[in-house]
Amino acid sequence: MNAADLEEIEQTFSILTRVNNDAVKDGGNVLTDFPSANNNLLNYAAYFHIFANSASLKAHTNGNLAVGSLDGQVNFGTKIHTGTLERDIHYIQDLSDIAHSSFIKKNDVRDNKVVFGNELKLGLSGDKLTVCGIHLDHLTEDELFQDKDNNKYIDFNSAFEFLRNQSVNLAGMESEREPVTNNEFTDFNKRVISLKDYTPNEANVIVINLSAEVLRGNTPLTIDGISKDKTGTTVIINVDTGGDDSYSMSSPIKIKYNDGTDRHNQETEIFDDNHLLWNFYNSKSSDKLYRGAIEMNATFQGSVLAPAATVNVHHNLDGNIVANDVNIVGGETHRWDFQDESEVVTVIPEPEKPDPEPEKPDPEPEKPDPEPEKPDPEPEKPDPEPEKPDPEPENPDPDPEEPGEEPEKPDPTDPPNPDDLDIGDPNLKPDTDGEAENPFPDLIPDVTPDNGDSDGGSTVTQSTSKPDNPVTTTRVETLAKEVSASAATPSNGRAITNAASEGFLPKTGAARSGVLGILGTSLMTIVGAFGYKRRK
Repeated sequence: MNAADLEEIEQTFSILTRVNNDAVKDGGNVLTDFPSANNNLLNYAAYFHIFANSASLKAHTNGNLAVGSLDGQVNFGTKIHTGTLERDIHYIQDLSDIAHSSFIKKNDVRDNKVVFGNELKLGLSGDKLTVCGIHLDHLTEDELFQDKDNNKYIDFNSAFEFLRNQSVNLAGMESEREPVTNNEFTDFNKRVISLKDYTPNEANVIVINLSAEVLRGNTPLTIDGISKDKTGTTVIINVDTGGDDSYSMSSPIKIKYNDGTDRHNQETEIFDDNHLLWNFYNSKSSDKLYRGAIEMNATFQGSVLAPAATVNVHHNLDGNIVANDVNIVGGETHRWDFQDESEVVTVIPEPEKPDPEPEKPDPEPEKPDPEPEKPDPEPEKPDPEPEKPDPEPENPDPDPEEPGEEPEKPDPTDPPNPDDLDIGDPNLKPDTDGEAENPFPDLIPDVTPDNGDSDGGSTVTQSTSKPDNPVTTTRVETLAKEVSASAATPSNGRAITNAASEGFLPKTGAARSGVLGILGTSLMTIVGAFGYKRRK
């Protein structure tokens, strides 16, 4: 080992010692550098030209990077034109290659902040800076930063979780018009989407849904009406990729401002006029995320959001490129930060931390009602006096026969006594209007005496009498009258004129035996029928 080798080892040891002694500053956190990021739909991804988990640069890239892993075969950085951008910020967590000429040298109006991941070896030797042994020609020591310990300038896991959710949310936003298809354009060579046909919503956002076929066309598509003002209306164009593994975009995108002037692809530090966000999604996927490759085969303007996809750029592109993987294959890309003044607050969640104190149960468990529902103070009581049977229930004969005694047989020669004609109906009331009531209206029809209009017989009709009907008679009385009428002219020519005046039936005279026979037969029939009914 010669002296030169020993000197190189000493220098290397010196560099490592300086790094280990905090010669490289802690990069801190991205939100410190972009405090208003939560007001942008892309959050802090809007402040980086390329925001990706991995990026490969094979063509000139005019813009800053925030990448998890970099294969940087060409230089990159935001060139100084007007001097309006005071600091160009980059974050490279890991890398496999980086060009010596990367980044833009600082001057009086601009400097850089470049943060590397804590796994990368940084070297300081005078004015020379190295990363993984590769010289960084355009940086100075005060522009170099690094993640320290477990701190990360950007947590890509949390950032992309947010961006994937945001893509799905934007794809689900309501548009006031049906999706735009190629049928909308009368001249396919002059396809124009006019923002005058749309009304901004309450958040100052216009949502346009685009069928997959539109960007596949090879003729220009013009977005007419973009505002130059920083507070202009945000325009979200949701592009449905249709579920293809590879979505080839061949339509050059042109922009016309709302003052009638055109915008062209260019390098710039003025971003106030970028209000156009293209959100690529997959309507056929259950989670609406597109995971295929987007081949950008034509010039493009506007920021791209495809957080689960791979974006391969083959022509000039102005805007942000937010994707899982970004490959700059051909053409140039130019930084043009997405400006969002839509008043929509977005927040990328920080990595979950365990709660300092486990969730405690409620200090006082829910108590039952202080007074449980009580039964009615006085349960329903039965009626104080249960319903009594009729005071005089229908009984068998009041004087039942005693066993061993033969009932007294009536003398068939004795006339019936009206007082003995109790038929056992307790509801039968005495006649108060001179006419007796029919105790068996459903068994014995009423008989209406002949008024002389018939052939001399009696007419039998169903009783419809009511308490106020004075003509209703009992079957017994009717039979008695019929018998009296028949006996009034006996065979011997003697008229019985005193039948009614002498009582219920005549008691003397020749008609007595005949009357008694007829009456007895009738009474036996009535009593038999009533007894049968009572037994039932």
